[in-house]
Order: sequence, then C-alpha cells, then structure tokens
Amino acid sequence: MKSWIMPCALLIFIATTIDTYATSPGFYLGAMAGLARNSGKEQLARLDGEPTIVEPKDRMGAFRLYMGYRFNWWAGWEFGGTIYTPVEYESSFDSDTSIKTGLATIDLVAVGYVSIAELFDIFGKIGPAVVYERASSNITKLADDKSHRIGITPTFSLGVGYNLTPNWLLDLTWTRLVNTKYLGKVDTVSLGISYHFVNRYCGQFLCDD
Repeated sequence: MKSWIMPCALLIFIATTIDTYATSPGFYLGAMAGLARNSGKEQLARLDGEPTIVEPKDRMGAFRLYMGYRFNWWAGWEFGGTIYTPVEYESSFDSDTSIKTGLATIDLVAVGYVSIAELFDIFGKIGPAVVYERASSNITKLADDKSHRIGITPTFSLGVGYNLTPNWLLDLTWTRLVNTKYLGKVDTVSLGISYHFVNRYCGQFLCDD
C-alpha cells in the first residue's frame, strides 16, 4: 500500500499545476519504473554441501520499455519488455553463498481506454507474457532443474494516465504477472511516461497540405 503513496502524490501535484491536453490516437514510445512484490515460496537449496530451506525476499525493482499504437479513443495494442532486479534468498543457515533468481519478460497486450474530460485516461491491459527466469545452481541442481527457464503466463494491468501535452502522457500503473516458477505471482506499481507521435493541431504525424 505504501508503494502507491509517492507516485499518486506526484501525479496529483502535476495534475493540479500543469495545463492539460487530450492525447490523440497514434504510435507511441514509453518507459516506466517502479517497485514490485513477489509471492515466491520456500525452496530447497544446497549451501556448503548441506540441503537447506531458503526463502526469496519479496521486494524487487522493475524497469520497462514499451511501444504501442492507439487505434482510436478506446482501444490499442502495446509491446514491451521488463527487467526486474535479482531476488536474493534468505536462510537460517550461516553461509557466504549467495542464491539469487533473475526475472525478465516480454509482453504483447491489448489496451482499452476510457477518457475523462480530456484530462485522464483510465486504461486496462491484458495479454500473454514470455517469462525468462535464471536461478542459482544451488537451487536448480538439487531439484534437477535447468538454470534457465522460459515460459508463458498471462499478464494484466490497470492504470490512469494524465495528458501533460498532446504528445506527452504520464501514467501510474499496477501490473500483475500471474505466475512464475520461482517467484509466484509478481505485482508491480510503476510510474511511466510516453511520447505520442501526433501533431498538436493535425493529428497523427504531419499536417495535410
């Protein structure tokens, strides 16, 4: 809950101090960063030759680059890639051995919009995500698993965007990865900004002669 406070406060501050414009349909590029929490369970690992129960820390950082196309005021698509900071495992066993799991995703989602007074866009996203996981050999060798794993899981998002100008949009987004092997479901709250390739007066790209 606390992870929402600062992004929400920043969005409200900007919304009350800057003139607003509607963002038109068209192609866009964006980036977002935020905090994530996983629901990873205990794993059996080998530390200094001894089988030991380890548990992943639940906090992560996340950074996403994306591009998309908004067909009209209500619908579009988006393609993006997200990298998460490595997750370390904790154990009651006193050892200098470091155990980590890495996570990265590529997603293709459909996007639906509801615009409010040309100031805000409330949006939802849903689609498949390709998940790449890399785990320390302390875990995978004991379970006879591969250190690299690629899978597919559903992902969905809810968010609100604020039109800074006809080209720039600021958004606050909650995203869920439904399932990963080592970290369970992953929820992310992020603040993003995107540039929309539209002309302020003429719409997509260029004015007609």
